[in-house]
Amino acid sequence: MKPSRATRAGTSSSSPEVASTTRTLRALLAPLKLKDTGTFVGDFTDVPSSARGYEALQPAPKRKSVPMPEFMMCAGGAYSTAKDLLTLTRALSQGQLLSAASLKHLSTVYVADEGYAYGGRLRSMSLGGKEHPVLWLSGSNGPFKMRLSRSAADDLTVILLIHTNADLGRMGAVSEALLQALAAKPPRG
Repeated sequence: MKPSRATRAGTSSSSPEVASTTRTLRALLAPLKLKDTGTFVGDFTDVPSSARGYEALQPAPKRKSVPMPEFMMCAGGAYSTAKDLLTLTRALSQGQLLSAASLKHLSTVYVADEGYAYGGRLRSMSLGGKEHPVLWLSGSNGPFKMRLSRSAADDLTVILLIHTNADLGRMGAVSEALLQALAAKPPRG
């Protein structure tokens, strides 16, 4: 395996595919000025300022890292912060990055029993006493897990990032409970 290469700002790679993917992402995301988002191949611990992953914390912390081969970069070789993910999510839902037709394509459910759409998963959820479409994404790479749940109608978003091998199902339940709690709060102002 080749050594890690972070492509935060589109650093070149020996692979034409990785370089092409990096250029595309950079062009798409450049207007958002995301400071802590990028792609990597190799070992994530080589990315500057990256979190360290843990397989377990008890009885003693046990670190874990899963090297990312180049051919898997698009399926788990991305990294970000909650702040950058929120910026990206809002920009997508507000039509700043993609056309209305592309957004419709991403949010169309193609596998109804799983709520599967190209842009994540979508289902109806009761928030604040009303039914709303809620999009969610989850992902993992070794000990790193992510769950993003969003009700675009209310601009409510919950982002959970963890590096301790958490259960994605439990993260989903927590994110939905947090969305419901946020929806129940009276509006500020």
